[in-house]
Amino acid sequence: MFYILKSKCVKHNDAILSDGYSFEIWKPKICKLIPNVPVKWPFFIWSVLHYLRLFKNPNYGVSIVYQDGKIVHYCAILPKFFRTTFMSTNDLEIGPCWTHVEHRRKGIATYAIRKALETYKEHDRRFWYVVREDNHVSRQLAEKLSFTLYGKGVKKKKFWSRIIGTFVIEEKYS
Repeated sequence: MFYILKSKCVKHNDAILSDGYSFEIWKPKICKLIPNVPVKWPFFIWSVLHYLRLFKNPNYGVSIVYQDGKIVHYCAILPKFFRTTFMSTNDLEIGPCWTHVEHRRKGIATYAIRKALETYKEHDRRFWYVVREDNHVSRQLAEKLSFTLYGKGVKKKKFWSRIIGTFVIEEKYS
């Protein structure tokens, strides 16, 4: 499922994090290519794409929430690249996202994504949120954040691999 949000529709983040939580937007640095997240390989690949300038804009980052110094939520912020050809040059994809099971249903993902949307909000930018049709929790989150359902599609294999596959919108709703 492909959700979309135009930058002019981004709402102000009036949510606050509970005590013990902190937030940052992590950006890659030559000496630190990956954030200290549980699954590291995609972030390494995205950092390499960032430094090779294979992303269509320079706004790659990761929205991270910590509790007492440990990551409890992250959400990638990805510019257009070979997997997301449906996006425009200035657009950003929000996700993939993850929240530690003990910290779910506390508004952490909502807070972190809204902060990312505010940080990267620019004139005429669109934000995309791609989610599996059966992931009802993520779909509810997208709708809570004012994303609208744009269409339905698939991830097509490229060179016999889903890892480097391309997201394709097959049916548009709006």
